[in-house]
Amino acid sequence: MTQCGLLTGSNKPVPLRSGSVTVLIRGFMADVGCELPYRNEEPGPVEAVFVFPVDTDVAVYAFWVHLAEACIQAQLREKKQAP
Repeated sequence: MTQCGLLTGSNKPVPLRSGSVTVLIRGFMADVGCELPYRNEEPGPVEAVFVFPVDTDVAVYAFWVHLAEACIQAQLREKKQAP
């Protein structure tokens, strides 16, 4: 089974502090958001990848990360166009 969440380059998970999920149901569609705060416990900065598996019937339309005072918004692509 593939690990998911925030992973370092050596595939080591970054500790998840907590999690919260919000759901808004509109007819037969659901808009789901989640907040997943992680904590870097390494002595210095780490380069990490966020792995979030989704079903084939799911569409991700937004993703952003808050790091200290910065907000980074992801560039989303169709799976067949992703590198």
